[in-house]
Amino acid sequence: HTKASHTLRQCRCQCRPSAQACGGGGSGGVLTSTEKKAKGDIKRSVYTDYFRAARAGHLAVLVVVLYCAQQLNSVASDWWLSIWSEGTAFPTWTTAAYLGGFVFLGVTLAMLTFVRSLAFMVTGLRASNQLHARLATVVLQGSMSFFDTTPLGRILARFASDMNKIDETLPQAVEMALFCVFSVGATFVVISSVTPAFLLAAAPIMAVYYKVQAYYKRSALALKRLDQSARGPLYSFFSETLSGLACIRAFSKQAEFASRMEARLDDSTRALYAQKMIERWLALRLEALGNGVIAASAVAALLSRSTYPGLVGLSLTYSFRATNLMTFMVRQVTEAQTQMTASEQILLYVNTVQTEKSLTDETAAALAAAPKREGIVTTSTHDGRAAHSAATRSELARIAERNRAWLTRGEVAFENVSMRYRPGLELVLTEVSFVVPARAKVGIVGRTGSGKSSTMLLLMRMVEPAAGAVRIDGRPIGDLSLEQLRGAIAMIPQDPVLFSGTVRSNLDPLGSHDDGILLSALQRVQLRAQVEAMDGGLDASVAEYGENFSVGQRQLICLARALLRSGKILLMDEATSSVDYETDQLIQALIRVEFASSTVITIAHRLNTIIDCDKVLVLHNGRKVEYDAPHLLLQSPPSDGPTGVLSKLVDETGRESAAHLRDVAKAAYDKSMNAVTNDE
Repeated sequence: HTKASHTLRQCRCQCRPSAQACGGGGSGGVLTSTEKKAKGDIKRSVYTDYFRAARAGHLAVLVVVLYCAQQLNSVASDWWLSIWSEGTAFPTWTTAAYLGGFVFLGVTLAMLTFVRSLAFMVTGLRASNQLHARLATVVLQGSMSFFDTTPLGRILARFASDMNKIDETLPQAVEMALFCVFSVGATFVVISSVTPAFLLAAAPIMAVYYKVQAYYKRSALALKRLDQSARGPLYSFFSETLSGLACIRAFSKQAEFASRMEARLDDSTRALYAQKMIERWLALRLEALGNGVIAASAVAALLSRSTYPGLVGLSLTYSFRATNLMTFMVRQVTEAQTQMTASEQILLYVNTVQTEKSLTDETAAALAAAPKREGIVTTSTHDGRAAHSAATRSELARIAERNRAWLTRGEVAFENVSMRYRPGLELVLTEVSFVVPARAKVGIVGRTGSGKSSTMLLLMRMVEPAAGAVRIDGRPIGDLSLEQLRGAIAMIPQDPVLFSGTVRSNLDPLGSHDDGILLSALQRVQLRAQVEAMDGGLDASVAEYGENFSVGQRQLICLARALLRSGKILLMDEATSSVDYETDQLIQALIRVEFASSTVITIAHRLNTIIDCDKVLVLHNGRKVEYDAPHLLLQSPPSDGPTGVLSKLVDETGRESAAHLRDVAKAAYDKSMNAVTNDE
């Protein structure tokens, strides 16, 4: 890789849990998984799942009746013109009578076409809504391994390109395919009824048409799947390039990345170009077969010796139309099948993505029934986002409180825990054991790649342990639902996370607290005045990533969100590394006061944030090397292990800084010893 490519990959890996998760520590591991693609014809289950999502069963009969009525009306219109042109069938009728009958048939045809199109539109929207909801559900509940191995562009391709096909292209393709099938059927019925001899040629001609269509369909389906799979890398590269623009420009690699983008565009358009070529191949053969239909109809007309020249003319006219209709039918039937690959890809995601069960059955039922239950309604805020009513908030709060009731003390224990991010990768934690007493303040330190962040991922069950067990208050966390576990743990990340929406939705995503509690939380973090001064107060808009707030304000909002959890356990990943000194001091003071009775586990990148903790866990290459009070650990001489690692890290900060850190550690240790003595 070039330096720019390597730097861009590092930018991408910053959002990963560790270097191993990016494939850097794996043995034989890969960064991304290979996209699964179906082969051969579209399976019958894809069609049944699509039409089941559309709830099209009760509309199927209506659609068939509408198509039959439409074709009968169309044939009747042409028959009406033929007898009008002869003028012998109804010699007493005036021109106005013939014209009135033709207008009536035309208006009826327009109404039937409108009702048919409306039925397909409703059916298509139902299918689109259902498939989108199912896709969004499995993606939002996807496991961490799914997001680690699936490029963002591949997910975007499902929601953008494939959903667009299901929204617009697929219903139109199915509608036109059925229209062509019924039109061809009506055409052959008319020709055969006027010139029965045509039936002798119709069967072999249709057999050849079917063979050509089947041969063309195999290539068309394969090329469509290639086109869809090529869009994922295109979207991924585009998104990654935007994220790494600063790195690319810093190393003057704009031309190289533009060339790479062109290569991916070529890969995407190559399949499309091949599709156009096989369409030309198909057109040539269908035109030849169409000429055969016209010739067979003409010969059948000569052999019929019909005495009604108008009907013979109608038969010949339909034979000319059959050429275009059959060509269009083959294309549209194949187009409908190829567009069904979009549904196939989405259903493949729905059925194969490994998901987490994040909610308890009780909460899921409460949320599903909220808009329907009497007395519980949903309202809309000024920005169009749904907000739960007071009754719903009360019920969600009650459920959340019960889900947190299992956590009474906040003791955390790791028992010979080993962990890897995916099968095939090396262990990032190896036989780690330690106990965090209830209400203790513990810091976790170590060099880059030592496994600090992995401990937090294990506690939140973002990744399951490969061996051993993690217990909270004596209960294995694997026995808890994710809602119970994560709902009982508060977390303040290193990079504050805010979503576009409102201040309210960022503080209380489930809407389980009333305004008084939210304002109280903001008051405790000294943000109430700023929020109330904003247009809308709690309903004030939050820009994407919270860009209309400073970094310090974002971190304080995250702290207020943690306060609302009232958790017995607080996890912090160097929460003050990106804020100014004043905000740093404010956050540290708030945490000491507000979480004095909680267990606090801090992942430290700066030693001064954890040097006054009750205990410090030192990790090295995924193994525990030290665990005790910082002052006691600093009595060991500096070393790379198994003791003295913390001393070496402290000494590397410089003579003055190291002396200050040792003084703080001693003062904190003496204070804790005095507190123990006074308690005794």
